[in-house]
Amino acid sequence: MGNPPLTYFLNIMTAFALVSGGDSTMMIPANIATLLPGFLMSNRYNKGLSKKYLDGKKSALKYIDIATHWVPSIVLLLVNRNNRIKKRDYALASLLPWLYFTIGTKQDGSFGIRNPFQHVAETYPGVPYWIFPFWYVGLACARKVQVRSFV
Repeated sequence: MGNPPLTYFLNIMTAFALVSGGDSTMMIPANIATLLPGFLMSNRYNKGLSKKYLDGKKSALKYIDIATHWVPSIVLLLVNRNNRIKKRDYALASLLPWLYFTIGTKQDGSFGIRNPFQHVAETYPGVPYWIFPFWYVGLACARKVQVRSFV
């Protein structure tokens, strides 16, 4: 897998935050931000994604969406139901996609700064660019609905 989706790295970061026993609330905004774009990609713009990652099995993509986006978000909210999300956690979540899609392996195999739009097109084939700003809609929703109101 040349360009794994952002969710792959986000779930690794979430797992380490949960296992380490540290402050895993920092991962809540980023996980909630993935819900809307992930839902749209897996249900509406799934042809290119299923062809690249799942050999054309569109129905499996919906189950993977639940397992990789919804389950980690719910687990984080349950584990951190008495904790508040800090402003720096929202800042990290707002920068995370730009960092991930700008820094990476180039076409020649070297590591460095690359074209983020090209990286998005390679990672999410067939998904229109207008889907990705929904990340920030998810961040706004996470900002409005604090963890304490989940209980």
